[in-house]
Amino acid sequence: FTFSFRLLASLSLSAVTMTAAASNSNLRQRRPTNNKKKAKSDNNKIKEKTENKDEAKEPESEVAALEDETMWSVIRSHWSFPLYIISLVIGVPYGLFLGFNYVVLQHPEWVHSATGGLIQPRPAVAIGDPRQLLIVGTMSSGTSQVAEDLSKHFRLEIGHETSESTSNFVRDGTASWFHGVRFLPKPDDVEDFVKAAAEICRDFIPSMGFHPRMFRDDSGCSTRENWSSCWRRECLKILQREWGCALPKKSGAWDSEWEELTDGANKGCLSPFQTTLHQVRHPLRTIESMVVK
Repeated sequence: FTFSFRLLASLSLSAVTMTAAASNSNLRQRRPTNNKKKAKSDNNKIKEKTENKDEAKEPESEVAALEDETMWSVIRSHWSFPLYIISLVIGVPYGLFLGFNYVVLQHPEWVHSATGGLIQPRPAVAIGDPRQLLIVGTMSSGTSQVAEDLSKHFRLEIGHETSESTSNFVRDGTASWFHGVRFLPKPDDVEDFVKAAAEICRDFIPSMGFHPRMFRDDSGCSTRENWSSCWRRECLKILQREWGCALPKKSGAWDSEWEELTDGANKGCLSPFQTTLHQVRHPLRTIESMVVK
């Protein structure tokens, strides 16, 4: 019995020893795997950091690329079939319209030469050339209707509020209320004129019917803006030139100040007219029209 007990004890000890050895061997085999996993995770972290840095650099590179692009390259990159259609439907007719006005109003001799004298268009009328008729009325006195009737029934080129003959068909005359400023006496004090002109030119008022482009269109100001600092300066120049230009010239100390204000010379009105008519309307109708505006 004692021998049997010792044999069983020795076998149990051997089994425990073998189990422990197996556990140690398993631990030794697992340790390299854990090290590999740790190294792999470290590599993944380094890769993520690198990718984050690259992503952070991408917006800067995109901004730099956009700055290097020109307007034409942007248009070409976004050019598509709908844009072709829009350009053909809108751009081509508008370009033909501008080209027609330019040739007919400024260079009619081109038409005469191109047709061998078969077509003889009307001669061009410059800004300073005399016109036949100026109709002056008060605000809301019906000058727009008079200009339309004269153009429709008498085939006259009568413009409403504009005398700019290089881009508008106004070669016969103008019906306007603001052109009446040429018949208003100049202020007795130059400072009063400056204050009044500054108030008129402070901002563009569509219902007033006045814009410097209605008198001349060679200022170089952008036509894409209704009003700007450039148009404000042009407005002051127009008022300096047109205010009281049809009245007898003043003399004396006041006139010397005015000459200095208008760059040393009173050159007269921009567009002279051979005949001037005063349009009147029933006061109640005038008031009614002004209330509606």
